[in-house]
Amino acid sequence: MKKILIYAMTMVVALTYAGCTTYEEVESLPFVLPFDKIELKGDESINKQLSLGKMIPGCEYIVKSEQPWINIANRGEVSWLISIKENETINERTGTIAVTIKDPSFLGSEYTQTITVIQEKGIPIASNADLVFTADRSSKTLSITTNLTNYTIKSDASWLEFNTSYGSGNTDVTVTAGVNPDTWDREATISISGNGVEMNVATVRQKGMTYVWETVSSENNEVDIEASEYAKSYTIKIKTNLSWRAEIISNTDNSTDWVTIDTPSRSVTLQTSPTYTEFKFTLADNRVANRQVAIHVYDANSGSYSPYCTTIVVNQKAIPHLSVDKESVAAAYSAGEYSVGLRAGDDWIATCDADWIILATTGGSSYDNTLKFSVAENTSEPKRTATITLALVNYPNEEKKMLTVTQLRENTLCYTQIPGTTSAITISDANVFGATILEHSYDSATCEGFITFAISPTTIGYQAFINCSSLSSITIPDSVTSIGQAAFAYCESLTDVIIPNGVTSIGQAAFRDCKNLTNANIPNGVTEINALTFYNTALTSVTIPDSVTSIGDHAFSSCLKLANITIGNGLTSIGLEAFYDCRSLTSIVIPNGVTSIGNEAFRFCSRLTSINIPYGVTTIGEYTFAGCQSLKNITIPDSVTEIGKQAFKDCISLTSVYIPYGVTTIGEYTFAGCQSLKNITIPDSVTEIGKQAFKDCISLTSANIPYGVTTIGEFTFAECQSLKNITIPDSVTEIGKYAFRSCESLTSIVIPNSVLSIGEGAFHACYGLIDVTIGDGVTSIGDNAFSNCESLVKFDCKPTTPPTIDGDATIFTTSYLNKNKTRIYVPKASINAYKEAEGWKEYASFITYKY
Repeated sequence: MKKILIYAMTMVVALTYAGCTTYEEVESLPFVLPFDKIELKGDESINKQLSLGKMIPGCEYIVKSEQPWINIANRGEVSWLISIKENETINERTGTIAVTIKDPSFLGSEYTQTITVIQEKGIPIASNADLVFTADRSSKTLSITTNLTNYTIKSDASWLEFNTSYGSGNTDVTVTAGVNPDTWDREATISISGNGVEMNVATVRQKGMTYVWETVSSENNEVDIEASEYAKSYTIKIKTNLSWRAEIISNTDNSTDWVTIDTPSRSVTLQTSPTYTEFKFTLADNRVANRQVAIHVYDANSGSYSPYCTTIVVNQKAIPHLSVDKESVAAAYSAGEYSVGLRAGDDWIATCDADWIILATTGGSSYDNTLKFSVAENTSEPKRTATITLALVNYPNEEKKMLTVTQLRENTLCYTQIPGTTSAITISDANVFGATILEHSYDSATCEGFITFAISPTTIGYQAFINCSSLSSITIPDSVTSIGQAAFAYCESLTDVIIPNGVTSIGQAAFRDCKNLTNANIPNGVTEINALTFYNTALTSVTIPDSVTSIGDHAFSSCLKLANITIGNGLTSIGLEAFYDCRSLTSIVIPNGVTSIGNEAFRFCSRLTSINIPYGVTTIGEYTFAGCQSLKNITIPDSVTEIGKQAFKDCISLTSVYIPYGVTTIGEYTFAGCQSLKNITIPDSVTEIGKQAFKDCISLTSANIPYGVTTIGEFTFAECQSLKNITIPDSVTEIGKYAFRSCESLTSIVIPNSVLSIGEGAFHACYGLIDVTIGDGVTSIGDNAFSNCESLVKFDCKPTTPPTIDGDATIFTTSYLNKNKTRIYVPKASINAYKEAEGWKEYASFITYKY
């Protein structure tokens, strides 16, 4: 191929042909550019002249660039002006200028050379705006103009929010300012950060809140109400934009039960415009004396010392009335002085109908609240009664109050029976009182009986009043120091017993089945509450003194109304079924000295929400908290080593349990039926988990089986519908029947090589189970072990010898295997053995190998 050489000299393009008449191809037309590169800084602009000398006739000259930031303007036939502005981006940019000469006479040939343009990155820029907000929550649009790309938007103030935290180039951002709770203005800065640069884009100013606090009050914000003497509700209107609280700050009688604050607080949306709110309170009837209360209503955010507040002073007059703390006094046989609290709405007087009572105060005003009198020694009558009458001086028609004073003779025991009882109580053994009976009289009209002794009785002995179903009350002499076994057992009508302070022992079943006994005290000095002492009584509240060291078996069992119990610090043991079926008991604090809690101690305490187990207790016995349906949380101390069977069975509200390291045994049914139990961590110290331990724990999502456990017992995790994950350790040799039945959320299970047998129905109805791996140690699989596993796809059985199948030789539900195209993988060398083995051959079409 012949090539024609074309040369250009000194910027003049010339076409010279030297005896050339024929050619095949023109390869190039070299010509000399005045420059082939332009370099400039990012903040630099340029106007550069490009000239190619004289134009060669017949040729076309083209100078152009594809980059929009390179402007080329023609300045003549072969002259152009190249203009490049400052780089407005933050990225370095490069471009080319193509200089082309077309020669139509030379078969339309084109000849092009390029000029390279390189411009450094530009200076980062960003607009800066001012945003001004009111004190209320509001939003504004911030238009960010910048050459940054892929930047984050942030603020130095937590009270600003953005609809987006990212931007690129020019971006509109919605800026929201939260409520300004302060009374002064506040400022913040919004900035963007990206490409290694941070720049402020806005200054934000928010005005402070103007608070409003107006009440129907005087200038010092005090409201003085002269309340009526009867119960009534009151309303104070408050115009404000502040949330407020109300509390009683002073009271003339130091009690608050007569004042009810109906609106103790009010949440108000914080904004510049105020809201009308109402503060309400109620006064009870005033049956004491004239009284006063001050209620402070104040800004909730600033506290009780806030300048935005109102003090409501309420003066309440008393209703003309009379009341006494108690309407009867049982005086000792010896002479003594007594006092009774009273309340009167006006001046009062007191009179008495008996000469053996001397009134120390015969009257007083509404502010005098004590009646004092003295009683002479009773040496004559088994029992005598007097009446003290109280009346208002200025209101003679108002109801009078009668105070009854009774006094027994020395060494006399008094009792009453239910109305209509015609005969006295039969005392079968005169020695049960530790004193000789001189006289036993009975008044059938009043149903009162009197037993008089030669000396002071010291005991209410063995079965002294057993089965006295008509006995309604008894006054036990102060000389008594012990109450014997079954002394009042089955006294169904007995409602109230005052045990003298000198009593130090109360025998077994002393008040057993006193079904209407609502009140009985335990004197400080009693060291043991014996078995069945208050079994099946109507006690509502009990205080056990510090002197008591043990509570015996069934001591308070079946006390259905027992709601409150206070236990002294001396207690060390709680017996079998001590509080069994105390279904009204909501909480109990067990002293730290207790080291033993008997089986079923709190079983069926269905309202018990919280209880502590002291450090020192080593065993949580059988059924201890079973059926405590309201028990939500319990902490088991590190001293416990054993949790007995059914200890927490059917605790349906229990959500979590911490089992300390050191526990070795979790008994049968321990947590069965704990429907709210979601998580439990079993420590590595546990070596035994009893059957059905977690059955029906339908909320349990995960559980661990410690290494050391050898058997997963029958039904251990059956019906745990939410159980998703469980790991069986290499220590386990046996999986009991129905151990994981109906664990619907379980998707895969790996049975380790240590397991020898899988029990009947072990994974029956595990509807979500997809993947099963059977370790090579398994020698037997129970009937229906994997039946009704609707999702089963892969069953990897590793034993080389087909495990024997118990029962009627059914492991799977064949219809589900067909539906899921399930594969039963077995060792390659054993495939024929499996296909021919009893219990396996019916699944031959599903059996294959992969190794």
